[in-house]
Amino acid sequence: MLAERIDKDALAAVDAEAPYKLLVADDQPHILEALRLLLKPEGYQLEPIAGVQLTDDPRAAVDGADAVYTDVWVSMSDDPASAQERRRALSPYRIDDALMDLAAPHAIALHCLPAHPGDEITAEVLYGDRQRIWDQAENRRHAQKALLELLVG
Repeated sequence: MLAERIDKDALAAVDAEAPYKLLVADDQPHILEALRLLLKPEGYQLEPIAGVQLTDDPRAAVDGADAVYTDVWVSMSDDPASAQERRRALSPYRIDDALMDLAAPHAIALHCLPAHPGDEITAEVLYGDRQRIWDQAENRRHAQKALLELLVG
């Protein structure tokens, strides 16, 4: 189940009884707990996780996905040489319009931000009609405000 709210219109075509298929193109395990399918590029494999199917084929992984989720590939603290190698190795897994076209017709793109347009996601997807990234960020902001109210208030 996604922690973030997804608007009802985006999921109107989804069978309520069927499990959601969420593709995550990421090389870190911090968003895996509730997932069933995870795209893991060769050289960036994780240890097997119970109930999660791992694959390195982005086209097969995104087939029929309801949501496609990514995170940054390179952090500010990464060594420039290794960062460039990571960008090269992960470039086939970039979320772009062609990859989104292989997902379900109602599929949405998600990203926990900050994003690096052109690396893990194209600007067209990041700012386009098929994303709910900004709603996702807004919902996270409200949850953080509520937590602050609880802790400080």
